[in-house]
Amino acid sequence: TVDEYIELVRAHIVAGSNHRFACRQLLLLGAMFDFSDTSYRKAASVFLQELMSKPPEHEVDNEGNIVVIGDGLSFGGDTEWAEAIAKLARKVHAAPGEFEEVVLAIVFY
Repeated sequence: TVDEYIELVRAHIVAGSNHRFACRQLLLLGAMFDFSDTSYRKAASVFLQELMSKPPEHEVDNEGNIVVIGDGLSFGGDTEWAEAIAKLARKVHAAPGEFEEVVLAIVFY
């Protein structure tokens, strides 16, 4: 089910950097789900909001400044991660204008 898929992806995210490739592949596989069911779409939407609203990964430099790694959304600057999230979001939010609305809501949050 979509709920089990989401838990599997979360487990790989929590598992750390050694599991990033598998996690990204799982995100890409998520586009194969049928999100026509409202409850599945809602669960996936909440999960995507969580992923896209995560605080950016960062390090603290020698002077105490916070330095964002990569583009902030990607794990360690891995743009393929951001692309995988975008592809899944496009599938989940397939109604006309819905994808754009969701992305703008996150950008201007």
